Amino acid sequence: MKPLFIPLLTAVVLTQSSQAATSIDFGNSTATSTLASGNTTGNITWAGIGTVGGVAVDLIADLTGGTYQATTTGLANNGLSGSFGQLHTKGPTTLEFTFTLVEAGTTTATLMTEEAWELAMFDIDGPVGGEKISVQQSGHNGYTVSDSSVLTEQTTATEDIFLSSGGAVDNPSDPNQLTAAQQNVSVEFNLDGKDSFVVEFTNSTNGGRNFTFATSANIDTPAQAVPEPSSSLLILASSVLLLYRKRQ
Repeated sequence: MKPLFIPLLTAVVLTQSSQAATSIDFGNSTATSTLASGNTTGNITWAGIGTVGGVAVDLIADLTGGTYQATTTGLANNGLSGSFGQLHTKGPTTLEFTFTLVEAGTTTATLMTEEAWELAMFDIDGPVGGEKISVQQSGHNGYTVSDSSVLTEQTTATEDIFLSSGGAVDNPSDPNQLTAAQQNVSVEFNLDGKDSFVVEFTNSTNGGRNFTFATSANIDTPAQAVPEPSSSLLILASSVLLLYRKRQ
């Protein structure tokens, strides 16, 4: 009987250990921005956003393509909105940003090996094609959208693209408490082992739009609660005992 129990317990312990190695949360960060209208360079830095392998890290989003424009009051929207990271744009425009996890207080990229983390992008709504997010495939390991997603999805040889399909949805206030409608206009990217990724933000409207993102979200259909390791062992033991009795 022991070979049945020991591997299961080991797998649970290793999974918990690997998840604890990385903790990244916009809500814990302090944001500063050097973006200014008319500039082709600039960045947003989320200092103290978390730790990777016990090392403190910042997240920097560098403008690496396009000319930045903002509405009169929009610059103040860059950085944070509650527990979300946020980027403000004035359309029509397409801007490329390179996001990089760095050692706190430096520009040295953090060495990511098997560390697990995600980045979700929310509220991709408005006029048909009015908002578009394009993410280079080399920077992520896959993505998740809701079963009832209304986003228009496109794929090229190098990018995964998501466009608004029309209609307005209330802005989320908590990335982990999304309504069904908010789930349907969001996408979450798996960034395990990635310390840098490139995103293009397109605002095809003539006004200001805010793009919001976070490192966790309940985008996919909520799963049933997973029993604690001790409960799992009890369930497995009961099943084996029942099978043994039936064989008798």
